[in-house]
Amino acid sequence: MKSLKTFLLLTLIFLSGITLWGQKTIVCDLQVEILPYYPIKDATIKSMYSNICKITQSFQIRSEKKDTLYFVIDNPSQFSFFNAFYFQKLYIKERNTNDTIPHIFASDTLKVILPKKDCNIEIHYYYQPDYFMFGNEYVACLFCPYQQSWFSWYFSLPNMKINDVIISVHEQIYFFGNLMRKKTDKGKIYLSTESIPENGISFFWIEKPYYEHIKTSIRNQQYNLYLLKGFTFTDDSASCYTLMPPLQKVDSNVINTYISDLNKAVEGLVKIFQKNVSFDIVEALLDISQGEDRVRWGSAFPLSDSNVFIFMDTSFWSGHNCLHEIVHAYNDILPAKSDSSYYFFHESMTEYLSIYFKYNRQKRDSVYEAKILKYINLKQDYISIFEINKSEVSLDFGGTYGVTYLKTPYVINSFAKRIGEDKFIEILSLFYKQIRKTKTVNFLEFEKIFKSNGVSDEDWAWLVKNL
Repeated sequence: MKSLKTFLLLTLIFLSGITLWGQKTIVCDLQVEILPYYPIKDATIKSMYSNICKITQSFQIRSEKKDTLYFVIDNPSQFSFFNAFYFQKLYIKERNTNDTIPHIFASDTLKVILPKKDCNIEIHYYYQPDYFMFGNEYVACLFCPYQQSWFSWYFSLPNMKINDVIISVHEQIYFFGNLMRKKTDKGKIYLSTESIPENGISFFWIEKPYYEHIKTSIRNQQYNLYLLKGFTFTDDSASCYTLMPPLQKVDSNVINTYISDLNKAVEGLVKIFQKNVSFDIVEALLDISQGEDRVRWGSAFPLSDSNVFIFMDTSFWSGHNCLHEIVHAYNDILPAKSDSSYYFFHESMTEYLSIYFKYNRQKRDSVYEAKILKYINLKQDYISIFEINKSEVSLDFGGTYGVTYLKTPYVINSFAKRIGEDKFIEILSLFYKQIRKTKTVNFLEFEKIFKSNGVSDEDWAWLVKNL
């Protein structure tokens, strides 16, 4: 029996070794050159934006047994029948030669015939995302996302490791990426690839003439605000610049209002989370409307534990949406995604706190009244926040939206009012102070700290029942 166990163990080790050996890492380098509209001399390149990207992906292929590799677009556009328009003048060659390599690009797959087992190949193409297909097409003249989690701008392999990412920019744009910068040299930005987000590499550009860059300090942390000046239309459609000259809507009153609101909110957030964060905040017309619906979006991208940049629609300033993205940067210690309370802490608590720090008590009541009425009138696929194991938000606010952003924050607010809002915030501060040390977040720990600070079994049962 012992010899049989030994044989089985050795067999498993051998088979796992074969599997690991078969999954050789292929190293990839990414080079992106963001080109201004006017210097492009090639009339066959059709650019929908002021800045199209010239991209080179380099791959080191070593001892490849297959004669064909299949590169994929992880997140293809829903308009993928336009791929020839998004990926223009695509060709593949062996590095340091002029010999092109046969390939077939169909749907979301690029099939490449390798010239030999050991080779360095390059995929060249001009890329522009499908952002102009959504909402206001003029917006893409001022801002454009290359967001890998939305639509892939580079090709991937299952065992691909991204090594170098180098972005060449021109002086008319601000550049932002979701990777830390290693250095900037002669118009080239070198990004660190030590920690690539799960959703891949994303970057964004905005046109400098349309944005006012404001630098300010809040609680000794640096805030860079990029405020949209706006634009007006003319009869000259020779280019975006002549069709849409920038306005000057950003004045001292606008700037002071934004900074004052941020100061007030950040003071409360630092007290709760015992953490300081610096921000780059870009406001843009992030319109992804479809039909008669008007949908605006925004996202927060952590660069490090203490540095985050946010892209958001201009409308986010008027409500609590801007603050929601800011709270995410503070609310950074979360349960495992497999934990049933993950979305309670990650999204619902973030939404509650953004409303709490944005509005006074009277205004908060009206916000929550609107939330619960909207929840009641929407068809809901889920009842409890503990049922949610992934985020599914559609343009008609179906999926998980109702439970996560409407019902659960409403219940948290009702519970806070039930035990006293000041008491709730005080205990919540103790909870986040504790998890800052222990790094342990779950609903059981949440219950323990509330009950140990005077919350009755009856009140706690009310919360759990209504969640």
